[in-house]
Amino acid sequence: MSSPLEITIEALKRSNAPRVEDALVPTLDSSRASVRDHVTDILIERNSVRGAIELIRRLENLSEYQRSQLKGSPELVNRALTQCIRYGDDNLCRNGLSIARETDKPQFIPEIVGKLSSVDDGPVRDDAIEALTSLVNGIHDRLNDPADTMPDASVGQSRLDTVNVLGQACHAERIRNPEPVIELLLALGKPSDETIAQLFGRTAAQNREIAGQLVQSSTHPGVMQLVLDYLTQKYPPAKVIEALKTRTDPEFVAHSLAWLPDQLSQREESNLAQLEQVDWLIEDRSLLASLPDELQGKIIRYAESTGLPDRERGLLTNWLVRNGSASARRSTSNQLSRMTPDEAREILVGSLESPDRDVAAWAVSELRTRRVSDAFKLLIDRLDDPSEAVRDAAREELGGFTLDYFLTVFEKMNEDACKRAGELLRKIDPDLVENLNRIICGPIRRDRIRSAFAAAKLGLLEEVRDSIATLLDDEESVVRRTAVELLGMLGDALAIEDITDMLDDPSDRVRGTAEQVLKMLGAQQPA
Repeated sequence: MSSPLEITIEALKRSNAPRVEDALVPTLDSSRASVRDHVTDILIERNSVRGAIELIRRLENLSEYQRSQLKGSPELVNRALTQCIRYGDDNLCRNGLSIARETDKPQFIPEIVGKLSSVDDGPVRDDAIEALTSLVNGIHDRLNDPADTMPDASVGQSRLDTVNVLGQACHAERIRNPEPVIELLLALGKPSDETIAQLFGRTAAQNREIAGQLVQSSTHPGVMQLVLDYLTQKYPPAKVIEALKTRTDPEFVAHSLAWLPDQLSQREESNLAQLEQVDWLIEDRSLLASLPDELQGKIIRYAESTGLPDRERGLLTNWLVRNGSASARRSTSNQLSRMTPDEAREILVGSLESPDRDVAAWAVSELRTRRVSDAFKLLIDRLDDPSEAVRDAAREELGGFTLDYFLTVFEKMNEDACKRAGELLRKIDPDLVENLNRIICGPIRRDRIRSAFAAAKLGLLEEVRDSIATLLDDEESVVRRTAVELLGMLGDALAIEDITDMLDDPSDRVRGTAEQVLKMLGAQQPA
């Protein structure tokens, strides 16, 4: 059976009287959750802006159901939020700002800026700044999303509209302590925006001073990018040039290097070339050492784009080739050619022991190029390095020493040298045995014989036994005789059995070789 309150609510739901909402709103404070949820449904069904405002007023006490109903009525909530932010008391305004921040909709930015123009320091201002920052950052992030190569045109329009709203409020000096707003303005701004140009020229002295301080200190990605975007302009503001010269914070340094394009425009080249002072390139080397590898690799190219004195560039290059990451050292490898052989050897041999094995791999790749005296030995030693990068680099440098090369020279090498060459080839070429088997079984007689003898010289007869055994059936007697001789080097029971079978070979020379080998092995020949 329904309670009197529920009967009254149902009657109000069906009523078209203009004062119905006056009766419904107090029931939002009912102690019964079911009543509060039911009244919420009625207010939203009636598309009541006042009802939505009263729900927002009670934001902290709303049930999950009430919150979901509000969220499901965006047009109604948007109209209510405008009223809450513009005219609400402190509690209502702060609740409205909280919801506006969560919607991530730029349409509330003018209302929030208007509120900032009318409040002093305190919780409402703090919440307004927080909401404005969130909405502006949302625009910035959508514009700079690397996964979105073509942002929706509406995002670009939101940027322009927001820049104009923020600029008008700042230039009209309607906002007390405008630094947070000016920072957001700079973060969304472009050098081509008139309101941005005003910040560095035709605006209140306070605004110019704040803008100048921000381009030299803000770590907001948008502000740092604005500084770099000014390199495309014919006359960048003096404060921007000063920032490029004097900023040494890790965020700006990293952002500058990440920005550096593969090809600078003519204007960018001209502006960078005028920077005869770039403090982060010459002062704190520990800052450079802390940068990730891919950014360190860009340092010298950035330095060479500036007007930094040759002496400073030389000192920087020398430090990078001795202390930089692998990418940094690769970018400065030419510096080694300007050093004495002993200096170059000291750097490279020291780098071989670097805990950064990518640095060690770089050093390996330079040993032969820089004619380090014991390069061959150092390279061979690195073939057993725990680091795959170092092993690969050593194999690359020793790439000229291949099986094909060995097949052309092994007959001139003594047994010991051939064995050591075999050990080296195994390290350089993981497919050595497979390649030997392929050539032994190949179509060219000369290659079959040469590779079979090479396998013996390399100490790999056992590994190619099956391929040599197939040569016993070769149509050419010289190949069969070679196979008998090589199997005799193995001398085991299986080899003796195969050689014994050759005593019936149609070739006198093959039979004679088989008899000699069996005799040498002390094997009993059939009667």
